[in-house]
Amino acid sequence: MAEQSRGVPFHSVRQLGGALRHARLEAQLSQADLARLARVDRSWLVLLENGRTANPTLGKVLRVVDALQLELLVAPPRADARPDLGAILRPG
Repeated sequence: MAEQSRGVPFHSVRQLGGALRHARLEAQLSQADLARLARVDRSWLVLLENGRTANPTLGKVLRVVDALQLELLVAPPRADARPDLGAILRPG
């Protein structure tokens, strides 16, 4: 049985966008292809992947996650993944 990834913890929009970009590239999808599959504008996806969407709509994020055949998991932080509070509280 193949080993499954434990996932990527994130504590900011920038980290979430980077994780989604990585997953898109692993899936060998262009931004245009993913935007079409997720029913979002490509320009919005670009902003999300670059962490430049200060307050992304959860519904859109979930459509991107679903299109990448991923799941968004809410869990207590792992001992080795302490949040960068400065990044969390910093606007934008």
